[in-house]
Amino acid sequence: MIVAGCKIAFTPVVKAYISYAQQNNCKIDIIEYKNFKRLNFIASAFSKAFRKQYTKIVCIYNQSLPVLVILSWISSKNLVYWKLESNKLFDDWSIAINLQLLEYLVKRSSVELIVPTHHRAKIQFPRFNSTSILPNAPIKPYICDNRYPRLFNRAKINLIFYGTINNKEEVFLNEWISFCERSPDYYLTVIGENGSDTDKITWLGRLNHDCLIEKLCNYKKFTFSLVGYRATNQNNKFAAPNKLIESLACGLPVIGHVDNLYVAELIKQYQCGLLIDFTEIDPFILDVTPERYDELVLGASHAANSLCLSNTVSNTAIRCT
Repeated sequence: MIVAGCKIAFTPVVKAYISYAQQNNCKIDIIEYKNFKRLNFIASAFSKAFRKQYTKIVCIYNQSLPVLVILSWISSKNLVYWKLESNKLFDDWSIAINLQLLEYLVKRSSVELIVPTHHRAKIQFPRFNSTSILPNAPIKPYICDNRYPRLFNRAKINLIFYGTINNKEEVFLNEWISFCERSPDYYLTVIGENGSDTDKITWLGRLNHDCLIEKLCNYKKFTFSLVGYRATNQNNKFAAPNKLIESLACGLPVIGHVDNLYVAELIKQYQCGLLIDFTEIDPFILDVTPERYDELVLGASHAANSLCLSNTVSNTAIRCT
């Protein structure tokens, strides 16, 4: 059973894992938190948990913690807590974030933990019964061959900035807009927010996921995907952006922020993009040759093949057995 304290449609890695499990003949009941009806969500989860026998019950995100706390103390069922984010308490005063306080009431010896990176695993305390890594990744690469290699035009480098970008205090959107406006060879497409188009900046607003992937896979359209958060809190410093592996799965190299440790680690390991300081964007740092760009595209393909769920999920605690 999946107790999803998040909107699955807007949480691609959860949606991908559910699809993967179903493709592998797992029968899944899903209880999803919707429309802020917290009591209905909790009641539905308990009703299902005690009426049926499940191999595992997977609780996702902070909204599922009330269910996890009680089940961990009164039930002998196999329990998993899939922790999508690792906010430090009181970095954000919202109710949703500070539900994380309930973690301290969980009987951790009865619960397995899932986090997206080993950086996140290291900062979890107290420890759970066991911890596994499940990257924020799609099931498999969206581009599986190189019949249509990405084109590199040094005179027109097209960048894309997408994702949850409405909080300007967490992302570098304004900095990249300013950079592209003053740099003759760079153009930016922003997906996820509306704005006024200019000669250098295109705003596409929110797109459904299939449309987004189609655009990212267009080998003629984009040169790099921009991935980076201000490392002003624990969650952002150890960010594991879904768009990092998602962009790579579309065969699109990335430009990552040096202060996001997981992003920097993957770029260095797979040579799948450029790593710079987003607080000091310099046009000369972005200069690459066509040959070097081809190497980055191959690195993106290698990274995607290594990190997508079809290659990693068999090692996680929530595989179907």
